[in-house]
Order: sequence, then C-alpha cells, then structure tokens
Amino acid sequence: MKATDRLQGIFRAPIFFAALCLSAPGACEQVLATVGTTGITDIQLAHALGSAPFATQFPSMDEDQQAALRGDMLVRLVDAEILRQEARALGLDQDPDFKKEVVNFRTGLLYRSYIQSLRDSITIPEAVDRDLKLRYKGNPDVLAAARSTYISKRFKPLKAERLKELGNQHHVRTYKDRLGPQASRDTVLAEGDFFTVRYADFQASPDRQDATPQTPQQEADQLQSIVEITLTARAALDSGINVESQVDSYKYDLLPRLLIEKKEREWSPDESAMRDYYQQHPEIGYIPARYHVGQLVLATQAEADAMRKRILDGESLFVLASESSIDPVGREQAGDMGWVNEGSGFPALEAAMKDLKDGEVSAVIETPRGFHLVIVIDRRPGRQRPLSEIPDRVRQAMIAEQVPAYLRSLAARYPVKWTLPVQE
Repeated sequence: MKATDRLQGIFRAPIFFAALCLSAPGACEQVLATVGTTGITDIQLAHALGSAPFATQFPSMDEDQQAALRGDMLVRLVDAEILRQEARALGLDQDPDFKKEVVNFRTGLLYRSYIQSLRDSITIPEAVDRDLKLRYKGNPDVLAAARSTYISKRFKPLKAERLKELGNQHHVRTYKDRLGPQASRDTVLAEGDFFTVRYADFQASPDRQDATPQTPQQEADQLQSIVEITLTARAALDSGINVESQVDSYKYDLLPRLLIEKKEREWSPDESAMRDYYQQHPEIGYIPARYHVGQLVLATQAEADAMRKRILDGESLFVLASESSIDPVGREQAGDMGWVNEGSGFPALEAAMKDLKDGEVSAVIETPRGFHLVIVIDRRPGRQRPLSEIPDRVRQAMIAEQVPAYLRSLAARYPVKWTLPVQE
C-alpha cells in the first residue's frame, strides 16, 4: 500500500479529527511524523493546507478528497524535511547562493514594508474626506477609489522627498556617466556611508530578468532603483521594522528547493538521452485534438431516435437541446458544449466525433449519462510537437523521474517515524 493511501485512511477516520487541534487558539500541538529528531505537527499541516492553491475550495470538498489532500500534503512536508536536513548536512545553508537569496529577500521585504509605512502615513484631512463622502454618497466603491487617488497623488512627492533626505543623510553619490561598455566589474556606480554598488552588483541585480542589453536610460533607471531599494531597506531597519520571522520562513523553505536545483543540474540529461526518452514517451509532446461540440442527451433510445429524425428533417439540435436535453448544463447552454479536448470524455462519444463531418448529426450513442446525439461544429486536429519545441518539458520529465529514487535513498539516512493517531 502506498504511503498516501495509508494516510488517506487515517485522515478519514473520526479518531484523527478528534486528535488534531488544527485551528483552536492555544491548541495542543500533535506530532504527526518525525524525521530524525524533527517533528512535523498538525499546526504545520494546517498552515500548509491553508496556504495551498486549493485552500478556498477545500471546505466544499467531500471527506475522501479532503483526506487525500491531507495525506498528500503531509507526505510533501516529510519529503521537504528530509531534503532540508540533507541540505544542511551538505552545507547549503552556508552556500553563497543561499546567503545571497536570503539577503535579496530580506532587502525586498524591508523596502516594501518601509514604502507601505510611508504610504500609510498620509492622512486625508477631515474636510476633504467629508467632501468626498458627500460627492460619492451611496457609491462606496467609488468613494474608496477617490480616497486611494487622493493618497496616490500625495505619495509620489512624499516618496521623492524622503529619498532625497535619505540620500543626503547617508552622503549618497551616483556615477551614471560610468555606465556603458567601458565599465568593468569593479567600476563603482554608486556609494554612500554604508554601501557601494559596483557594476558586478548592477549586473546581478534581482531586478534583471535576463541578459538582454539595456539602453542607457534603462541602465540609469536600474541603478536608481538599486540605490532606492538600498536606502529604504536601511531606513526600515533604522525605524525598527522587523522582518526576521518572514526571513526565517523563507530560509526554511529555500533549503529544500536549492538542494533539488543542485541535483537537477547533476541529473540534467544530454541531447542524445533526451531524444531517446522522447521517443519512448511521445505523449509528452502530443497536443490533443479539440472539438467544438453540440449535444442533445435523451433518457431512452426511442426518444433519441425520434429526435434524430427531427434533426435530419431540418430541425435544430440546439433548439431541441434547450427544450428536451436531460443534461442540465446542455439544456441551459442550448446544447453548445464548447470546446472539448480529446481524451476528456466518454470513449464512445470521442470515437463518433472523429468520424463525423462538421455539421453532421451522429447516430445515437449510449453512455452511462443517457442517449446522445452529437454534432461537431468545428475542430482543431491534434499534433505531435518535435523535441526542438519542448526540450525543457522533456528535460523536466526526465529529472522528475529521478526525485522519488533520490528521496528513497535519503530516507535511509533520515528515517521517518509516523506518529499519527491509529485508527481503531
């Protein structure tokens, strides 16, 4: 039995819900699994579920779906802890790339926090706010937008003035004339009491998305942005803004990711291996056919036969679907089912659609949902993309196959002890 299957059964059990204290203030903290000496708790699981993309849909899911997601998320947390411990053992928490990412993250947080505090310092005078309320009475959304516009207009000059003050305070000097092809890595582009920006720092700025050459104005703007972020991050620290809890969380999540990225570079296949793999797994590059479908569903064969005759005699399938289809969605949409991907429906329906000419009504097709009459309005044929179009997808598929075996090898060094409540 797979770990996730076993966990799903436990997570569905009433005893599990009785044992967990996932949301109550001051709740007990239940250890669900231990990796080495580090426990994974119900509080961590609840936080991970609450941060997941499916969080808003989770309450409306049925019991089995929720149980499966809880089990899967716990396995992910355990795997991440195994990777985290291996990363520390390899010294990745002392790696320059790790430290650089943490510094950039902290600086960005400080910058955003300071800028937000600066914006929050702007208040709307009572007289102005009273006038806005009268002008937009009964339109709360418009009133909120008007208030936001008032603050935005005053924020820009306030920000410029504060940056000027910070520049003077820290004796900042910028040398935009040194930008350009003549600059070396050690060329100083800006400096102040507590920082120096060299061309090497400028090139490695997190704001740079790629190595595309920039215009002189773009380079000047980039330099100004670096100086601005550096000054405001320092101002945030000086004003007592503390972001270390967020930084600690980031470091906690960053270590497993850096380890996987390191292993991916080791596992990255050459072109010959990718070509062989793609030949064995052509489905990676297959784009399925798509059909724009009209459909009428009836309860019995006799009703479907009668409706098909009426359509062949000139009546519209779409009008009949709006009146008589037992499929509520199809009836509401007058039989227009939109675009359907190959492989996403009943095989009998797909087989019929492949052989139909556009606009031709099908024979009656029986499925567990009823007796169908189908028309293909339009179609987009499927096609096989060549390897040259999807090398990254093939590479990632090959790398993904390595991860489970790698985790199994690590589990031998970092044994996992499950301490979930036992179903009775």
